[in-house]
Amino acid sequence: MVLGLVNGLFFVAQLDQYERILNFKVRTLFDKEPPIHPKLKVFAIDDTMVSELGSNQLLLEEWAKVLKNIADYKPAAIVISQMFIQVMSDNPESRKAAIEALEAIDVPIITGSYFSRSVKFRAPLPMAEDVYNLQHYLLNKDGAPWYENPIKEDIPKQPDSKMLYGPQADLHNIFKHYGHMMFISDSSTTALMRHGTDKVLPHFTLLIGEQLQFKGAQFYIDDQFVPLNKKMGINLNLIRFRSMLKKTNRLLLFYNEASSARRSAVVTEGDIVYIMPQFYTGGTEFKNTPVGPIPLDAINMSILNSILTKEWLRPITFLQNHWWYNVAAAVGFILPMAISVTGAMIVSLLISLMIVGSGIAAFVYGSIELPWINTFLFFVASSMLNALSRAIKVETNSKRMARALSGLLPANQVEAVIRDPAILDLKPTKKEVSIMFVDIVGFSLSSEKMASEDVFNEIKDYLVEIGDIVLKYDGVIDKTLGDGMVCFFGYDIGNPDHEINHALHALECAQTIQQLCYRRNVKAAKSGSSILPLRIGINTAAVIIGNLGGQRIDITMIGEGVNFASRLETSCEPFKIMVGDSTKEKIGEETELLSELIERQIQVKHYENLYQAFELDPFKDNKDKLEKLKTIYWAWADQKIIEDRIDIEFPGFLTMDVNNHCFEVINFSMSGFLIKGPSYLARGVSLNCSLDTADQRLSEELSANNLNPFLIEIKWGITTDEEDQFILGVRMTGLNLKQKKLIFDACCRYNTKEAVSISSF
Repeated sequence: MVLGLVNGLFFVAQLDQYERILNFKVRTLFDKEPPIHPKLKVFAIDDTMVSELGSNQLLLEEWAKVLKNIADYKPAAIVISQMFIQVMSDNPESRKAAIEALEAIDVPIITGSYFSRSVKFRAPLPMAEDVYNLQHYLLNKDGAPWYENPIKEDIPKQPDSKMLYGPQADLHNIFKHYGHMMFISDSSTTALMRHGTDKVLPHFTLLIGEQLQFKGAQFYIDDQFVPLNKKMGINLNLIRFRSMLKKTNRLLLFYNEASSARRSAVVTEGDIVYIMPQFYTGGTEFKNTPVGPIPLDAINMSILNSILTKEWLRPITFLQNHWWYNVAAAVGFILPMAISVTGAMIVSLLISLMIVGSGIAAFVYGSIELPWINTFLFFVASSMLNALSRAIKVETNSKRMARALSGLLPANQVEAVIRDPAILDLKPTKKEVSIMFVDIVGFSLSSEKMASEDVFNEIKDYLVEIGDIVLKYDGVIDKTLGDGMVCFFGYDIGNPDHEINHALHALECAQTIQQLCYRRNVKAAKSGSSILPLRIGINTAAVIIGNLGGQRIDITMIGEGVNFASRLETSCEPFKIMVGDSTKEKIGEETELLSELIERQIQVKHYENLYQAFELDPFKDNKDKLEKLKTIYWAWADQKIIEDRIDIEFPGFLTMDVNNHCFEVINFSMSGFLIKGPSYLARGVSLNCSLDTADQRLSEELSANNLNPFLIEIKWGITTDEEDQFILGVRMTGLNLKQKKLIFDACCRYNTKEAVSISSF
């Protein structure tokens, strides 16, 4: 049924013309057709004049004669439904005299023109008058010039490749008031047509007005408001051809001198004279309109009459939209739910009659165009559906979606999806977001120390609390990973174009999550529950976002930036936050967090070079909290130092070269080293290093055993109070026990007073 309604929209869209036909027919039936204004005087070249002249085209000399005779009676304007593209003359001398006679006429003569690609041997019209300047039309609501009025973008525009053509070049100074002659449909015309960046061409009939202007979004002719339709056109208040014909005079009256006595009774001072040059048999093109077939030239008469009578059709454009039709459909859906079936049928019939009656009455008595036929059809169609069943189905779907999305999207986005489920039909969209990976450290250890069900419930509750914080900061939860979570910030499913500082949102969210980590673990230490630290990695990047769920909902993202965010989390130490360089740049300088970010070097799989990242300590302002968390965790994990560590007796004597940086060895053991130096390498970075002493004897000894350089992995790192000095814990990797012992023994031999003395010597 729903599909049938959607398909029916295509049929409904074709009914506007029938609505207009019915409106005009009823108006004619009630004799409410607008009268032809007494100041509008219409003349035509008809069969009689063609017969007397022996031609259907006037020579320029004849036009000069006719127009001068008309101008003698001082009309306000002469409007000719012709372009004067080519007007013949008897000879050059008589043509020159005719042009001089026409130039002497002080009454505005308005003609037509047309747009076309460049025409060879024909000069385009100059459009030099002020009425053709776009700036001339643009005012604010108070009538002051406003060139930035956005309405100019809605004015239909001709391609820049086209030029404007009209009267012959030698007639440009005579017929300098010209406009376009185009129609949108059989009952509307384009009011204005843009050309280039700063030119506007009105419909030629509108030029009888002295001022054509937009005040804000409303169009005025001589301070007379002219309603426009959605296409910036004028819906024609058409007059029947029969009525027009009664008011049409023969142009022959102003051609024959014998008729001069009768002219003053036809044209008086201040009249608008409209001339139809092709009103003879075979020259008239009829156009089907809502009031029946009318000659094309005669349609323009309706526009002139509306300007004079100020009786315009007023389309209610804001109702000519789907939202209005949806309102009608909604009423039809709801009505059967409130009353009995019989009552619904009676009320539906009454409402249907009211829609049709009010629409036609508004047109007949107020010239108001309401979209009553579409409204009627939507209402009737929706009334025929089973409203109760549909309402139940919609309610069921809404609840299902709310349950599915409530833990993934912020509340406002869930509401947007419930209002419009089609939002979930996400097309893959590229969007810059800030991606956050949260990892719960110690899951495996918890499984060993506690019952599986208890661990599962603790992790579940933990993730719910983390998820609530993410949603509070307008984040979207991509997925949970058993002992972690992936989410992103900066994407609003209900408003994809909405922009926020998502990097800052993500970082503030991460800090709040680590504060939750502190409160939870302190409480867990007292109750004997699992101690579960968190590592958080954040990266800002452009990713592809879409719904991969098919029949289920799975809003997710794909891209290299996601992988890098994961690597940042892996490189992060417990209780801290690691962010990428792009996130740091996106945060902006207005936040104090920028100064708290400390540079670290991380390693990315399959890439040789190290990458820049930044560490944030969420407990920087309260170091006691961080130390308390570490103490709680190590105590719970039963982690103790089980191997001897040898302190360096003479600081600075034993050094380690790591990534072209010299680190001072503080102590060492069979498995690794504690070093201090100028580079803050992140957890998980694996690099070759070499050990040496001041006299290079250690380096030579290890090299002889193919143990210099050897591979180490960064296990942890901390900052120091010294500027650009960091302490790292590193572990030897890729070596067997014998090789480790060789390195350990060599370091022990050179960590003596004698070894230092020999080096000094």
